[in-house]
Amino acid sequence: MDLLTLRAAAGGGSVDGIDAGRLVAAGFTLLQRSPTLVRALAGRRAAILVPTSPQFIVALAASEGRGAVLLDPLATSAEIVDALTDANVGAVFTLRALATGLPVATAHVLLDEAPTSALIVGGDGTITRVDLGSHFGLALSGDGDEPGRDEECVIVSAAARAERPLGATLTHRHLLASARQLVQTAQISAGDHLLALLPYSQSFGLTAAAIAPLIAGARVSTMAPFDLIAVVDRIAHDGVSIVVGVPTTFAALLRVIERRNPGFVAPALRLCLCGEAPRSATLQARWVAATGVELRQGDGLTDASSGAHNNLVPHEKTTGQPTINDPTT
Repeated sequence: MDLLTLRAAAGGGSVDGIDAGRLVAAGFTLLQRSPTLVRALAGRRAAILVPTSPQFIVALAASEGRGAVLLDPLATSAEIVDALTDANVGAVFTLRALATGLPVATAHVLLDEAPTSALIVGGDGTITRVDLGSHFGLALSGDGDEPGRDEECVIVSAAARAERPLGATLTHRHLLASARQLVQTAQISAGDHLLALLPYSQSFGLTAAAIAPLIAGARVSTMAPFDLIAVVDRIAHDGVSIVVGVPTTFAALLRVIERRNPGFVAPALRLCLCGEAPRSATLQARWVAATGVELRQGDGLTDASSGAHNNLVPHEKTTGQPTINDPTT
């Protein structure tokens, strides 16, 4: 099982109450049952324009065999056009609300009803519904510790630079190594409930808030639409044990907690992990004072490793203390 999505399915986890195995099987079924999609993707990459949701996992599985360009749902139409052109994208997996930002005559797949069904919209505008609910179960056999293929898995368009206009290209091996290391350092298990508060279109979000918990068999919840008060209530009352976000998100949650919940208690919460940007010492101190849980900063040298490079959870990590880096990531 050297494909990223197969490893995620084999872990036995779920996203918003839907088994990861079902989501991955729906993605494979979509590719198998749509000649229009297969023709559009022949010799070309796929793109995913989907917010953090179960549908993202379906899209990732349906991109199997080619690199998937991860598009920021907040990207402008011009940014989307540039990313699709530069990466030679043949079809885009998306939702109805986001499809309006695609160039005219772009083949795309509407995943609003996935993992039950999907709508294939050809470049000529023809629409075909594909049933995803009557597929055969996945045969998840093989070595669960395989390192993963050294093949292009995702291209993070948000990481585009002058020297790498496509963005950061990450392989199955790279992503699995980072996710497995995070499972170890954060001690993620099937008993955890992780709240994902950042886009899967970012490498940190995909690794720390999707792949790592799923391969560990954990429960993943997303928040759409994003409501700060609802998030705070969920952390307190829904058995959330891990929260993953960026510093600005934790700062916004902290303002709600300090103003509305001065006696905030979250019995299950044990780990808050932030990445993508530095966490200030002030934010760390205020977060600990309000929640009793340390806000851990991932330190990564690459686009997928910021969550993986951290000290083991039982060990305290003071501000400025270096993390323990795993050379495999």
